[in-house]
Parts: sequence; C-alpha cells; structure tokens
Amino acid sequence: MSAAPVTSFDLVLFVSVVLLAALGAIAVVTLGRAVRTAGRDRRSKAVRPSVRRELIERMSTSEPEWEQWVSGLDTFERAVAREELQGYLRQVRGEDRKPLQRLGNTLGIDTWAERTLERGDRFDRLAALTWIALLEIDVSLETLRATCTAHPETRAAAARVLYERDHPDATTEGTDMLLAEKRPLSMLGLDTLYQLNKTDPGFLLSRAERAYGSWPDSLLIQVLRVIGETGPTSIEVSLDWIGSLFTDDSPLVRAAIAEALAGYGWHDHARTVVEIENVRRDSSPRVRQAVYRMLGSWGDEQARDALREAIRTESDPRSAVVAIEALGEPASRLENADLSTASRTALAWVEATSSDIEAEVAG
Repeated sequence: MSAAPVTSFDLVLFVSVVLLAALGAIAVVTLGRAVRTAGRDRRSKAVRPSVRRELIERMSTSEPEWEQWVSGLDTFERAVAREELQGYLRQVRGEDRKPLQRLGNTLGIDTWAERTLERGDRFDRLAALTWIALLEIDVSLETLRATCTAHPETRAAAARVLYERDHPDATTEGTDMLLAEKRPLSMLGLDTLYQLNKTDPGFLLSRAERAYGSWPDSLLIQVLRVIGETGPTSIEVSLDWIGSLFTDDSPLVRAAIAEALAGYGWHDHARTVVEIENVRRDSSPRVRQAVYRMLGSWGDEQARDALREAIRTESDPRSAVVAIEALGEPASRLENADLSTASRTALAWVEATSSDIEAEVAG
C-alpha cells in the first residue's frame, strides 16, 4: 500500500503543533525566570533592612571589622551589601569614603572590577569602571587605553576614572578620550569634560582649535558651552578661532559662541576678534539675545554703547528686553530716548515687572 499523500491541512496542523510546543516552552522558561526573579527580589527585600542597619553602624565606628561581617553574609546579603555600598559611595566624599572603600575590597569588588575590565564586554566594563571610580582602584593609563577606547561610553567612563583618581595627565588624556570621535557627548561625557577643564580650559581651547572644523555642530556647541562654564584661561591662549565662528551658518553655533565668550571680556583676543557692530545685528533673535548677554557681562563702555544702540534699533520685543536687562540702567534713563517700537514695548514690560518685584519685596 502506498502512503497517503500529505495534504495542506496536515502541513498546517503539523506547523501549528510545533509552534504551540515552542510557545509553550518559551512560556515555561519565562515563567520560571519570573518566579526566580521574584524570589530573589523578595529575599533581597527581606534582608535589606538588616544589611543596611549593620553597614551604617559599622561605617560609623573606628574599627568596622568588615572581614568578620562579610564572612557571615550569604549570597543574597552580599548582593544587597554591594548595592547599598554603591549608593553610599556616590554620596560620601573625602576621608569618610575610606572605610566604605575597604568594605568594597573585602567584598572582592576590586578584584572583580580589574578582571572584568580586562575580559568583559562593553556593558561589563562600564560596570567595572563605575566601581573602579568609586573605590579609587589604581588602574594604569595603559590599561584604560587598551580596554576602553573602542566605544564612546567606555571612553567617557575611563576619562571619569582619570578625573576621580586625580591622575597627573587626567586633563589631557581624558579630554582626548572624550573627543576621540566626532560625535556628541553623553551626559557623563559632557560633565566629565567640564570637570577635567573647569579650572583652566587652555588645553580644551587648543584641542578644539585644531579639530573643530571636522566636528558636527552638536559637538561644537557642547564644547563651546563647557568653555563658557569653565574658569579663565591664560591670556596667551588664542581665542581667534572662536571669534571667527560668528560667520557660521548655524544660529545655534553663533549663539553658543556668544555664550562662551561672556566671561572673556578681560581677554584681549576676545576684544579684537569680536566685531561688536556686526554681531549685534545678527539676523537671528536668539543670537542677538546671546550677544546682548555677552556685552552685559563684559560691561565696559564700548559694550554698553553697543547695548544702547541695540535698544534703539531692536525689532524683536523679547530681544529688546534682554538688551535692556543686560544694560542694567534704570528705565527712567531710557524713557526719553529714541527707541524702536519693540524696545518701547519691552521697556514698558521691564518697568511693570520691576514694579511688581519691588511691591512683593516691600510686602
């Protein structure tokens, strides 16, 4: 007898059975994982209060005896201790960190972090770098270069480690790591760039001067904003390249330049590279507003004359408000001036706002 032919119904039935079996297996595995996760969460929640209490009590003593405590912890309690330790290390500074860092070493986190940095994937390395920074583990610059330069996130974390460890080459090496690729920085990268250069942006200015032409606007704006927030640099550092960017096509870039230069009214280069009469007539209200704030920050007579002229001619009411506030003169001095319609409207708004504030203070 010959075998019965396989019909399309039989094939559909077979595929359906296979799919149902696969879905059932996936559901069982997923359910099993969920049950295990829920069990771990319940166990962790149950032991957390006692672990936290013991950690706080011991960290406040001169001899916390971490080894004795850790030796008596089970797997769940050790995991909770790691979580609690990381939270406290993020809050505590100075010498108060030392006993907590010793606890990290007692828990074996230092050994794990160094091993993971060498052998882990990107995500494992990020976790390891977090602990290396918190525990202030001494990792060589060569090791960071070898393990962390392949991805922006690990480069940012490695630069943060250099900053936290107060490495002698932290500013140069960390800044180079962060700016190695022509892409915007993460929040961690941006804050680290600021921390590395906050006392003197001289290296960042020089680094940017060499590379800004190949950067996207987003990265250039980030760097300019960091420069604007950092401390003053040496008078010898050139700002010519920044002033030249006032001709950039992007109003966001032009506004960022004015914001960056707001604190550089004392710098000879800023005075010579910024053509005040041109920049205060920028076609973008956003840029003009940034320029007015820059001139108000500079505060010399040339800057104030430019603000007075801007108030006389400004066509945008909001920009006129910024110019009036940047000039900082009593509104009564401007009432009889030859003002544009927009500036006259802005002046009335400034006067009304000032009166409301004075009334609130008096009340």
